Amino acid sequence: ARTVIDKRLYPELQREYCSDPQAGPCPCYNVGDEFVFERDDGKDHFWHGGLGTLVRTDADPAKTAGGPCLPHCSEAWDAISRYIYAGLQGGSIMKGWMKDENVMIACCSDGTRPVVFKIERIDVEDDAPSQKTAEEPSKPVVDAVRPAEPSKPAASAARPAEPPKKDSSSARPAGLPDLFESPAPADFRTDGEFVPELGFGRYWRLNYSFLSPEEQKAYVAMEDAIRRGFSSVKVDLPADNNRLMRIAKSLIEDNWSLFYVDTSITVVQEPGRVDVCFKYNRFKDDRAVLLEKMKGVAREVFETRVKGCRTRYDAEIAIHDYLVENVVYDVSDQELAHSPLGPLLWKKGVCEGISEAFTFLACSCGLKAAMASGTLKKSNHRWNIVELEGERYHVDVTSDLSGLHAYFNCSDALISKTHTPSKKMGCGSDRLNFYKVNGCMFKTAYDAKSYIESKSGAGRGSVFEFMTENGVMPQEVTRMARNGAGGSVGITVTNLDYRFYRIIIK
Repeated sequence: ARTVIDKRLYPELQREYCSDPQAGPCPCYNVGDEFVFERDDGKDHFWHGGLGTLVRTDADPAKTAGGPCLPHCSEAWDAISRYIYAGLQGGSIMKGWMKDENVMIACCSDGTRPVVFKIERIDVEDDAPSQKTAEEPSKPVVDAVRPAEPSKPAASAARPAEPPKKDSSSARPAGLPDLFESPAPADFRTDGEFVPELGFGRYWRLNYSFLSPEEQKAYVAMEDAIRRGFSSVKVDLPADNNRLMRIAKSLIEDNWSLFYVDTSITVVQEPGRVDVCFKYNRFKDDRAVLLEKMKGVAREVFETRVKGCRTRYDAEIAIHDYLVENVVYDVSDQELAHSPLGPLLWKKGVCEGISEAFTFLACSCGLKAAMASGTLKKSNHRWNIVELEGERYHVDVTSDLSGLHAYFNCSDALISKTHTPSKKMGCGSDRLNFYKVNGCMFKTAYDAKSYIESKSGAGRGSVFEFMTENGVMPQEVTRMARNGAGGSVGITVTNLDYRFYRIIIK
């Protein structure tokens, strides 16, 4: 059991040190709040961050830490979890320090508005049959939360007469918050007839497939915990930061709906357990509303760009071009830029947000797409993987924002000239590369000469692209285009890495 016995506030420290000089007292706990942590068949509330352990409060249970909706504050949990763990294991809480070794007084680590807790180990005999009648249903822990009786002082630290019993009708711990909406792993069809269909219930577990069975189990546990809004989750793996970070990253790069959590994690190791702690961004509280707005954009893209497509390739290029035409590279708002919300709702973002937006739109329109990461010219970068007709391809919308299709359906060999993926993605073909499909992939500038002159000769308003495996200088391309166009026409030449070119005849 645990009781909040005091709350303090140091305004002068908040004014001196806090970014918000009027942050006020702790909003998570109230004096007199009581919590009960139970141990049952080797499983206990400890593993769930104390969610649903609140049994008495003067405030709204739904807005109180430890209630049915909110886990315990991380700062408070850091201060009290070791004592709760010791008590649940049957040992003394603080031998030789307190008068009663089964009692401990602890204070959270917020120095400007600390909360003081009393932790008590209570041994309850649970062998006697229940005194409830057969007609009275067993209540889950969440129903045990009740307002304090008016006659009792708010600071009362009296222990509850009896810990509330768990609802044994469900294997799921009582009081767990609902899972936030998420797509389910899907087996996308990548060949045969393509009938465009909009749907928000699917995603491709590409990166999941590269994990070991033990890592896949941790992946699923992390996904469940994030969807419930938990601050952390226990994993049955060693405290290997790099390995656990790779698993968390795999999850984020597969499931487009987790835009409200950062990729970064913290790994905490305690005796007998390893926890992965999550960092949520500012979009978490409004995630349901924001997801609906994302769906609205997807509906628009589907109706105006994808609905009339007859092949998956055409649908993919329609989504690629929508983002290229509507999104600008902008890092001014870091959280927004790294979220799909930036490109979809505010028309700006960076590689992380743009690749997440592409994944969302592609999966929603029935295409098999996920994310990949690595480096681009030695800087961290994220892009996409798609599968068409049983073959995988790299797609980098961010690198194509200049209006090109330089990185549309690239093989491992082609993209390796600029990108270094963190793992081999199995993209062995360039059959559906944009330049190959359109007959404008050349070895040298000389090989491209006839194509450039022919396309330029179509006159004003002509727009075309091509690539050469060996680079060519822009001046040479301009000369070829002018020879083909003839007369005094305007020519705009855009290039990327001297290999990919887009020409406009004005």
